[in-house]
Formats: sequence, structure tokens, C-alpha cells
Amino acid sequence: DKKVTSCVISVPQFFSNSQRISIKDSAMQSGIDTVNIINEATAAAIYFRSKNQPKRQQDVLIVDYGDSKLDISLMRILKGRIFQVVKTADDFDFGSNALTEKMMEYVMTEFMRTNNSSEDGITKEKLIELKEKCEKGKECLLSRKDADILIEKFDGSNDVNMIITPTLFDNINKENYEYFEKMILSIFQSENSKD
Repeated sequence: DKKVTSCVISVPQFFSNSQRISIKDSAMQSGIDTVNIINEATAAAIYFRSKNQPKRQQDVLIVDYGDSKLDISLMRILKGRIFQVVKTADDFDFGSNALTEKMMEYVMTEFMRTNNSSEDGITKEKLIELKEKCEKGKECLLSRKDADILIEKFDGSNDVNMIITPTLFDNINKENYEYFEKMILSIFQSENSKD
């Protein structure tokens, strides 16, 4: 087995200098020398360059859509080597959890409407179960497969039994998609305004 003695670490672009130093110190305590700490967007651009070997200037859009944040970077590759961050946009309150929350809202609204029910009988445990089911369902839906949301005695007596199709999921999240698109367009619009 080969021993790892040095590494390059990628971190989110919003990490402060103290957070980067802490990560470097942790690696050192593990016996690993940190050659460099780079932003995740730069790491993605390096990977893109290694696979495509661009001969001319090329702009690459890097989108990091995590559970709780959206991070977009427009990177410029010059002469196949030099990386330049052209523009960034982020929202630390808008991640893929927003898709789950919209799905939960829809299930709750439909459940109460069809059962002429209220939230009073729904326990915290059932809401946690709903979130877990919607998280799993979201994975199916993002693969363009239907999601079954089944929860027994959701309000103490009535079951949740719904099928969410990819088309319905898209409709539920229309506002989220529009916001996502707006964030991406803002990068290109601000960049084009410089021309």
C-alpha cells in the first residue's frame, strides 16, 4: 500500500481564511502535507480541462447545488492552463432542500384537502417521516421516475397515499426552477454588460 503524504484540498468558495487554515492544520496533524487549498469551482474547472483540453479561451459554468445552498461560478480557462473566476453568485438559503420543502407543502395541502383534516393530529414524528419520504421521493423524481409517498395514519387515522409524477414535481417546484434560472442568467447578464 502506498502512503499518502501530500494533497490538494478543495473547499467551498465562502470558506474564510481561518477555516482554510484549520483544514490545513487538520491534514498536517494526520501526517499529510497540504500542497494547496483551492475552491471547489476551481477543482471542477481543472477536471473539465483535464477531460477536454481546450486550445482556446473557454468559459465554464460550475453549479454546486447542495442540500442547503446554491453556488454558481463562471470560470475562464485561458490557453488551457490559467483559471480566472469571472463571476460568482450564491444563495446560502436555497439548496435542494427547497425542492423537498415544496413537495412536503404539496403533500400536506392535498392530504388536508382530501381528508377535510387539519395539522392538529399530525405529530413531529410523522412530519419527520414525511420529510424522509419526500427526500427519497425526490431522488426518484430527479431520475424522472414516479415517487410513491405512503405514510400510515398520518394524522392519527388517515393514511398518506400519493403518487408524484416528474411532471407534477416540476409544477410544484416551478417557482424554485424560475429562481434557479434567474440566478444563472444573472451571471451571464452581468458578464455581457461588460462587453
